[in-house]
Amino acid sequence: MNIIEKDINWLIQKVPDFESFYYDNYELFQHDGYVAGGFLRKIITYGSVEAVKTGMATGKIGGDIDWFFHSPTGCQSAWNDFVSLYNKNLANIKEPNSFTKFAFEGFKRSFKNNDAFSTIKYQLIYKSYGIPSTVLNRFDISNCKIATNGKKVWMVEDWEELEQNKFIRVDNFAGQYLIPRLKKYIVNGFSVLPSQKEEILLKMLQSIEKYSAAIKQLISCSDIVSVDSILLFYRKLGDYREIVDPTEYAKGTLGQTQDFALHMYERKNAGHSSDYR
Repeated sequence: MNIIEKDINWLIQKVPDFESFYYDNYELFQHDGYVAGGFLRKIITYGSVEAVKTGMATGKIGGDIDWFFHSPTGCQSAWNDFVSLYNKNLANIKEPNSFTKFAFEGFKRSFKNNDAFSTIKYQLIYKSYGIPSTVLNRFDISNCKIATNGKKVWMVEDWEELEQNKFIRVDNFAGQYLIPRLKKYIVNGFSVLPSQKEEILLKMLQSIEKYSAAIKQLISCSDIVSVDSILLFYRKLGDYREIVDPTEYAKGTLGQTQDFALHMYERKNAGHSSDYR
């Protein structure tokens, strides 16, 4: 899909307090930095930067703020400024310090009455760089393909349609983190495109060993996997243990166990929604 460009006024109309965010983070924007992905989606959905930051600080909204740059040099310079202003204890960090060594990670705290009242994690992406349209085209999910440098906005051409209709579209099935990323969308009310269900099913089967918990949730709370196809997961996702009565805890009995896939097949075949969490 093509990446299109919009004027920043498009974003400001949807998120009136974005301008404050721009000036609060000018030290990153000035190094050809731009915000892309989940955080930008969230502030558009909520219509407010502060609402999302408050939700992130309290744990009600997950995630962090991902920053991208035109070059590794720009990222390094932005990190130096960020550290000097907000994370002096990380001044000795000269190489990416994220778990995957893909990005620099630090925290920005906002203060109210001299007390920190919000702490947000920032990731300055070091190993994926370039102009916004180039970087966005590396993302595996279309809904994440949105970015801004505070002056312009870039997005996949049908981004607004996908979001309004709550459809998630996968553009790259090779991504190793695709399954847990899909789960985050699906549990929040999104559906996958019908034309992509077979490929997603194959990806789920290939990812069982690493992401069994996420796959259980996807099978439980969505229609990604047809009822008959659930049996493809037989003996691959462990057991389902159902508590018949709360008093069973006291008796030391947790009820009958059943293969998880078989349980879900029988339950969905009978027209029941799952209570699996």
